[in-house]
Amino acid sequence: LNEFIKKLREDVKYGWYDTKGELREHIDKDLMIEYRNRSPEETLKSGHGLCWDMTEILRDYLETKDVKFQTIFVCINNIMIRHPNHTFTIVEYNDKFYWLEYGMIARLGVHEFDTLEDLKAKIVSIFPEIANKDIPEEYLKDIEFFAYERPKYGIKAIDFFVYAIKGNKI
Repeated sequence: LNEFIKKLREDVKYGWYDTKGELREHIDKDLMIEYRNRSPEETLKSGHGLCWDMTEILRDYLETKDVKFQTIFVCINNIMIRHPNHTFTIVEYNDKFYWLEYGMIARLGVHEFDTLEDLKAKIVSIFPEIANKDIPEEYLKDIEFFAYERPKYGIKAIDFFVYAIKGNKI
C-alpha cells in the first residue's frame, strides 16, 4: 500500500484545473466557483489533483482488495464554508486503524494506530499543518470527521463539501 501511495504521488501532482482548463497549483479564492472534481481516470490522465481527487483513485484501488476502508472528509465545524478541510482514507485491518495519506508530502504513506480515536487525535493535532495555516486553538475542538461514499464527478467544491458532510459522522 505504501508503494501504491508513493506511485500515486509520482503520477499525480498537487493542483487543480479551473473551468477554463488552466492549471492552478495552489488553493485560492476561485476554488469554490472554478473547481470541479474529477473521476480517477481524468485525474490520472491530467497528472494533477487535490486530496479530494486522489481519494477517489485510492477508493478504486481499495475496492479491488479485501479490506474494510472509509473515505474521510475532515473540517472545522464552526467555519462557515468548512475550509480548511482535507480528505484521506482509513483502513481497518487486524484490529488496527491505518491512515493513508497521499495529499501531504511530509506525511505521505501509511500510519498505524491502535484505535480510531488515536487516529483522529493525531489528525486534530496536525490540522494546522494540514491546513497550511495557523488555526486558533479553540477551533481545533470543533474538528469533525465524516465518512462519505463516492461523490458525483464534475461537481463544484461547495457541492462536494455539502455532499461530504452528509456522510456518517465518525
